[in-house]
Amino acid sequence: MELIDLLKASQSGVCAYKEGDKDFNDVIRILDSEGNGLFKNPIRTITTERDGELGRCTAVELKGGLNTFGLMALEKLTGDA
Repeated sequence: MELIDLLKASQSGVCAYKEGDKDFNDVIRILDSEGNGLFKNPIRTITTERDGELGRCTAVELKGGLNTFGLMALEKLTGDA
């Protein structure tokens, strides 16, 4: 999965990914790098292990679709700008 794929998927509203999904690691990578700040309301579910280890992300939900910057990025990537 690439940035443009995630932008298109979340454009219409809610999309969610959980640990074990084929694209989950790509979604985390995209949100942490080139997709940072492009989504209205990204929610990460963090699970903490019992032995006190640092928590890890086990799910991501993109509830609000794209913000203005996300829409501009999508236009640029699709060549509509």
